[in-house]
Amino acid sequence: MEFENVNIECDSITATHGEEVRVELCEYIKRLCKNLDIFDYEGLLDIEFEDTLTSGASGYCGGDETICTVSIAWNDQVGIIEIAEIKRHLAHECIHAQQIMSGKLINEGLRLCIDENDNKAISYVVIWKGEEFINTPYYERPWERQAYGNEVRMMEESSC
Repeated sequence: MEFENVNIECDSITATHGEEVRVELCEYIKRLCKNLDIFDYEGLLDIEFEDTLTSGASGYCGGDETICTVSIAWNDQVGIIEIAEIKRHLAHECIHAQQIMSGKLINEGLRLCIDENDNKAISYVVIWKGEEFINTPYYERPWERQAYGNEVRMMEESSC
């Protein structure tokens, strides 16, 4: 299903949770994207659902201003993830999509860096609002703090 610049992979929703849940999630995603102004960006947001994700994650978001992909897991280490939690995960990852599509969050990936002692090391580099972050611990990342700080509000504002 596609809403302007947002493509939602619907087949797995229907297969795992039925038509009613598919309609509910698709409408929720549409409201979420509207609330995050994602429809205002020129890039494409692709949302897909997987049985499980790497490392037991509940969701991932990656890409750039042109194409951004959100992946959401149906199951975690405990079992099936409840729809309310799926919505929270969608809110969190779509906040990242908005950060990426707006150009505020740029994943530079791995880079060979030289430290103050002239030692070479492979480092994970991200640009957040023009500032470079190298190997920043997960919960210290300002883009993660923003996503965690706003996911419940976005979920509530986007629910019926």
